[in-house]
Amino acid sequence: MLYAVGRLAVWAEQVRLVRDPALWLRHEIINAFIATGHVGPDDNIRRFRSCLRRVSKTVIWAANGVPPLPRAPLSYTAPPYHMGELAKLRAWAEQLPDRAQLDGLALLAMGAGCGLTPSEALTMRGTDVDASSGVPVLDERALGRLVVCHVDWAETLTKLAKLAGSSYMFKPQRDLKRPTTLISSWISCHSLDENLPKLSAHRLQATWLAGLLAQGISPPVIAAAAGMSSAAALAPYRRPAQLPGADAIRLRY
Repeated sequence: MLYAVGRLAVWAEQVRLVRDPALWLRHEIINAFIATGHVGPDDNIRRFRSCLRRVSKTVIWAANGVPPLPRAPLSYTAPPYHMGELAKLRAWAEQLPDRAQLDGLALLAMGAGCGLTPSEALTMRGTDVDASSGVPVLDERALGRLVVCHVDWAETLTKLAKLAGSSYMFKPQRDLKRPTTLISSWISCHSLDENLPKLSAHRLQATWLAGLLAQGISPPVIAAAAGMSSAAALAPYRRPAQLPGADAIRLRY
């Protein structure tokens, strides 16, 4: 608990927030801290948020003698990568040696190219990719839905699938089908250059979702391909439309 609060305090100092613990522990500040990626691997997100909110409730009780007001649960939405960031990650993965290169590219292709969640990426085998039509399609029986790989990653995914064969595409030499921390552990072991964005499987999926929305593809179609129950879940990934300068000026008056 002290570690989580300490990380929050360091971040608050870096962004020059007023030195007020009551301010630091407000839910919107905690969410902003979590969204910056300073908590480390994806597995830490839920633990950090839960810990800091418990501290927040305790501080409110100690200061006011009353419990905090009930609030609606908030979900964490990983921000998508910018095109430049994704290009840097791809170049980095292509420079990794031997098996690490294949694993890194597999994570990128399955996340940014197919929108798979981390747990789904762990289960995919080379035989689950059908490229006979010229466009790699993920086996509908394996995922429960039809997923077509984005053209930017089609060639990479096809090559990786052929190399993997009937083995897993990511870390094939393993016994468990879905090891809980395998992806985050792999990312931690293959440290990135300081100038590169942090690699996150959730951010790769968010990049795929945001990219399809930006292309004007129907939200229900995207939601179905992502395995979402409703297109409403895509709301955090929508970019507000940019108003022309003349319209923006008129709105001021």
